[in-house]
Amino acid sequence: MIDQLTASDFETVTFDLPGFGERAEACGPYTYDRFAADVAAVVDTVGKPFVLVGHSMSGPIVELVAASRPDSAIGLILLAPAPMGGFRLPEEAIEQLRSLGQLGTAELEAVRQHLRPRRPRPS
Repeated sequence: MIDQLTASDFETVTFDLPGFGERAEACGPYTYDRFAADVAAVVDTVGKPFVLVGHSMSGPIVELVAASRPDSAIGLILLAPAPMGGFRLPEEAIEQLRSLGQLGTAELEAVRQHLRPRRPRPS
């Protein structure tokens, strides 16, 4: 997405949220409100009208920022956004997802391949 925006002469700003990338060592809590405050600080520093791009869990984050700055938010691009209220999975399913962190690389890749989307087969 950023390559497309850069090719169109949009000014782009990227940064890491607490707990990710260059800020992986940042302490919690890791909440939508905290992440939105970080994004809002960047938006305020840039000081221009903006379009925010949110993928997966950053979808709700950019929604919060845009809602808090309606006069500056030109729009949002949401790519497979996570629901603001979470996924409401049963505890059993959540525990299974937590256990994925204990898998080795090959086992995790097998799970990823099993869960990936597939095209319907022609009838």
